[in-house]
Amino acid sequence: MALLVGAGVIYFGDVVGSKTSTTQPTSAVSSSGSTTTPTSASPCSQVPLRQSSRNSVLPNGTGSAEIDYPVFAVAPGSTVTVCFSYVNTSNASLSAFPVTAYNWENTPIPSNQISISENLSNQSIPPHSNATAVYTMKVSDSAAGAYDFGPYLMFGENDECYQKLLVTTNSSSASFSDFPDLFGTITEEPPGPFCFSTAPQISANLTGFGGMSMLYLKYNMRFSIPFHETSRTIQSTVLSPTEQNITVKLGIESFGIPVTVEFLTNPFKDYAYMVQWANDPQESPVTGDPCDWNSSSNLNPDNELSVPLSGVTVSAPTLNLQPYSNGTFTFSVLVDNLTQGYAGGIGSTKYVIGGYYAALFSAYANWGESATYADLALTSYFPVGPIGQSVSGACPAPSESNFTNLPWYLTGLQPY
Repeated sequence: MALLVGAGVIYFGDVVGSKTSTTQPTSAVSSSGSTTTPTSASPCSQVPLRQSSRNSVLPNGTGSAEIDYPVFAVAPGSTVTVCFSYVNTSNASLSAFPVTAYNWENTPIPSNQISISENLSNQSIPPHSNATAVYTMKVSDSAAGAYDFGPYLMFGENDECYQKLLVTTNSSSASFSDFPDLFGTITEEPPGPFCFSTAPQISANLTGFGGMSMLYLKYNMRFSIPFHETSRTIQSTVLSPTEQNITVKLGIESFGIPVTVEFLTNPFKDYAYMVQWANDPQESPVTGDPCDWNSSSNLNPDNELSVPLSGVTVSAPTLNLQPYSNGTFTFSVLVDNLTQGYAGGIGSTKYVIGGYYAALFSAYANWGESATYADLALTSYFPVGPIGQSVSGACPAPSESNFTNLPWYLTGLQPY
């Protein structure tokens, strides 16, 4: 998800100790960890820092967030160590990967100013075993600027397999500007599933280092959200063996701009469908949440049937909120003789008959003049039809998430 600015939403980039900019991402750095001299007894005594982010929202819709992004720092002419832990799941001994350093601006061209060699005693990982390989990194006197390094034959989203390294005599002045495009990479998309190996039976992760320091590149921002979900309740009544009435109500509070909440059947904007199992999924509610259910037998659905659907009637009047106002979005579903339908979406020719059904519905909130919106969860796998349940109660208000005008690392904002 790209960093998009929606109408009426404001972003402020903060630089700690430097001039503040409101037009471009800005950053600040603080050092963390201390430099030590590597020894043969403890070449991996230092533990790598991990990326983290924090955010909070105030009752008036304003909030703040901070990203801490870790990088290594080393002086020219240094000799240091890095250690990668390997897991070998195969039936044969496998070799540890070579580790290579690259010039930041010229990746994937290896750097001729940083050499990395593996200690001979750690070149083979026994079958079905874990092992730590120690590598010696030598930085030339002429090296300067940004690099990255990591195991050869490894790859991952957002270059997560490669560690960022800054060669400098003044690490206190480091910033995101030392790594062109890095800030955009880590904020435009969420982290991928860490690292993958082209040799799937062996994996590697950096677990220690010695002789250099790590520091955080920090990014601070202030933001405002368009609305807040204050409540969610459900009332489900089984009227007969084939008929069920379900009503979900969402309490919404708007902030500085008008907000519209409505129900659509456009699969690209919100979701509205029934899932179908051939066998009883043995559904049970999430603890303390009568709106959201799970299959207690961990049975995956066999089919999805999109709304509009025969046997399902939806009533959901659009809610229009002026700035700084409160309202309730009411979503009602009448399920009447839901026993069959086309599976696989609108236009599908696959027809299913019988089985067990559950409802997944969301509402669509939008604000401003541009394409800014959020999906608001109403129910998740709520049992209907043959396994319909009569329930009533309050559900947790969903976290504010999937705002298209906020960066991915602000998803999951908790209600104040």
